Amino acid sequence: MRVALAEGGEVMNMRRLGQDIKLGARFIGRGLVYSGCALVTVFILASGYEIAFGQSLPFIKAINTVDLEFITPSVTPHTKTLSRQTDIAKEGNYGTPYEMKIGTNPVRIPLAQPQYRHGNWLARASTSHYILLNDAKIGNIGDMLVYMTAGKTTVADPATIPREGNLYVYTKRDWRYLYKITEVVSLSSTQKYVLPAAKDSSRIYVVIQQPSGPTIITGTLTNVQNANQL
Repeated sequence: MRVALAEGGEVMNMRRLGQDIKLGARFIGRGLVYSGCALVTVFILASGYEIAFGQSLPFIKAINTVDLEFITPSVTPHTKTLSRQTDIAKEGNYGTPYEMKIGTNPVRIPLAQPQYRHGNWLARASTSHYILLNDAKIGNIGDMLVYMTAGKTTVADPATIPREGNLYVYTKRDWRYLYKITEVVSLSSTQKYVLPAAKDSSRIYVVIQQPSGPTIITGTLTNVQNANQL
């Protein structure tokens, strides 16, 4: 009788132990879920802070500083006219640019207005930004300088973009500008790049920032196409 009671007590203890283990696992699981949600919330808030205030935070990198000081003549004076970028006098008759496709690069990269704060040009992750250097040319968009940081969501290895390829800029009015790539040049962090004098045909200069130095992709506008008829 005593043996049976002892065995029954052991069974009850084992059941209680199993229940305690399950309860503990539930608490741990919930704690991991809550911690994960908290980390995601912190990341979203930190990313929003970077974008809103133009200040980079450690480990976030939702926004990065892009050095354009190597370009001659300086593009800094264009900060005074950034608010006029969407004027028809600068962007021409075919609408505001919103996306770009560079040669054999598989990614269509969003194009956004430039950000300039506290003396720095800023680039959002996975986004390129454009500066219109002069007025429209016979209805076509003026010369553009586009800047971004290299990466899988933009251009992973800009040096592999071949010359003579096509570069497309899509607008919000369903048109696309077709540029012929004329130059792909990689610079060291100490080299300068001289922008050629403006010509009759519109040109584009794409600056892709890398730790080793920028790569410049240049192109000349060849025609404008209706994107809905392609």
